[in-house]
Amino acid sequence: MKNFFRKDLKLNKRWWHRLFVAIFSLLFVGLLFFFIADFVVDNPNIPKWEVSDVLEDRLTSEIIQIKDLAKPGEQIQESGRTHVLNTATRSDSIYADVYCSLEVEDKIEDIQRASGIDNLYIRNKFQKQNVPLETYRDYVVEKNINCLKPDAYSYTDRPRVTFLEPLDASTFYGNDVVFYKTSQIKSTLYMVMGIAITISALTGLFLLFVLLYYKVLLYIIFGNSGAKDDM
Repeated sequence: MKNFFRKDLKLNKRWWHRLFVAIFSLLFVGLLFFFIADFVVDNPNIPKWEVSDVLEDRLTSEIIQIKDLAKPGEQIQESGRTHVLNTATRSDSIYADVYCSLEVEDKIEDIQRASGIDNLYIRNKFQKQNVPLETYRDYVVEKNINCLKPDAYSYTDRPRVTFLEPLDASTFYGNDVVFYKTSQIKSTLYMVMGIAITISALTGLFLLFVLLYYKVLLYIIFGNSGAKDDM
């Protein structure tokens, strides 16, 4: 574009133009720093996560709580729910105290002793009723369940009721429980792409203001030819 920067106006000799360029440049750098810092610091989407293992792959015939199966740095959550892993209130604790075994149908009484909980509930079938051990065992075998979850009901007019419930598809969100670990590659790519998009957006906005300044504002003030005075 011929004479885009209006050399005919000798803008470098005009104090107000130099002041405008200085302020606008500082504003651009400040906004760039602010948005990049806001993106990187306390971003609920960072870090990114990947599945490190499925719960069933770590189970044996021994009774163990899920929290004791997690390795350092891992979080426990259902598959497909990585969006909750970086929240201020983590929900992986709802799985931590769950008792698991590949032979859980034969370990129900052992789990009762270990947890100190006697009541056996199957709420999606019998609601808030304590069911006989054999009925409970038959359900566990039928549904191929490997884990029992301690839970409780609190009342204002009677004592708190604790119970063990089978951890099946109806217990939480209907997905498999898995272990997640941070993915450095995914996290880095997400940050690089986010920063690149931020820089591109602000640069585009910067160029738009430059266009408006030189082709609109200066045209309104000076027209097509340079002014004779120094303003």
